[in-house]
Amino acid sequence: MFDLQYDRLTSREKEDFAASVNLLFSRNYLLRDVYSEKEKGTRSDGAYRFVERHQALISHYLEYSGWELNIDGKYGVAWVVNRLDQNRESLNKATTVMLLVLRLIYDEAREKLTLKREILTTVSEIVGKLISIGTYKKKPADSDLTDAFRKLESYNVLCKLGGKWSDPETRILIYPSILFILTDARIKDLYELMLGSEEDDYEDI
Repeated sequence: MFDLQYDRLTSREKEDFAASVNLLFSRNYLLRDVYSEKEKGTRSDGAYRFVERHQALISHYLEYSGWELNIDGKYGVAWVVNRLDQNRESLNKATTVMLLVLRLIYDEAREKLTLKREILTTVSEIVGKLISIGTYKKKPADSDLTDAFRKLESYNVLCKLGGKWSDPETRILIYPSILFILTDARIKDLYELMLGSEEDDYEDI
């Protein structure tokens, strides 16, 4: 079945197929709308659109190696899950706490949204939330913040809109992929774990 469907693709579509599947594995989350520095706003992402159009074909391909393709059309997020529960990366404490804070900020902002769907925050707001939830008594080191931001950016969780990660005024766009990385069911358990554990690794992605 897969071979027949794949053979019907044009040469260009086969190139797009390879590129899109590799992006799914390397970034784990593809987004319908991504920020473009050139356009100073969000634009439609070609890889997501390709995966959306060829969902059945890509799903068949991934099934051979134990992967499952998921697409949420409402939020415009595509991601893969390993059915064998393998190939997962454990995030360190700083990155896990950052993930939780971003989800809290995202949820608070969603309640206020009208027509505009983009959810923006700043480094200053994130640091303030890190302290307010009790996981830090003071501002984390710039190196810890930068490492956490870059790790989450590599998985399409957020995007920096210019500036430096260490600058309090730097604006950050939080992508809707945050909803699927840290689901409602996991928020409370994760928060309790962080407050009561000294472990270095917490969340898997």
